Amino acid sequence: MNYLCIKFNVMTDYNKSNEEVSVRLNRFSKSYSLKLLSCGDCYRFINSQSLIDYLCKKFNIPNVVVYVCNRKRPRNRGCEIHGKYTRRKGDSPQITIYNKTAVKGDVISIKAFYDTLLHEFIHHYDYEVLKLDRSIHSAGFYKRISDLKNKL
Repeated sequence: MNYLCIKFNVMTDYNKSNEEVSVRLNRFSKSYSLKLLSCGDCYRFINSQSLIDYLCKKFNIPNVVVYVCNRKRPRNRGCEIHGKYTRRKGDSPQITIYNKTAVKGDVISIKAFYDTLLHEFIHHYDYEVLKLDRSIHSAGFYKRISDLKNKL
């Protein structure tokens, strides 16, 4: 594939991502989010996996494995990485959440954890529901996160 084709695909994904400002469902059970937001540190993994399993089932998309790493967040070009979404051919998609702050190594707040989890889930949503080749941090991407968060 030449450079022009790659650039066209990225722009097409960017435009499509920007146009979609909400998730395609309106009704969700709030119990999964409430359980995660009110749990202790040692239950974050279990409750985050339950929330993601629920969302995947609601959207009828493949499940994602959630990993909660109890280590400091890595840095990438001067920015802290809070979490990451990984898709590898032949493996289940994965969401990794770094559960410790980058500087002091303290456990991150449950709000930061929850926001990161939803952020990474929207990457999965973009690939599986919107059928994007790339999940891009467009304005629409962030609006989908807010829409999902408000509905949960």
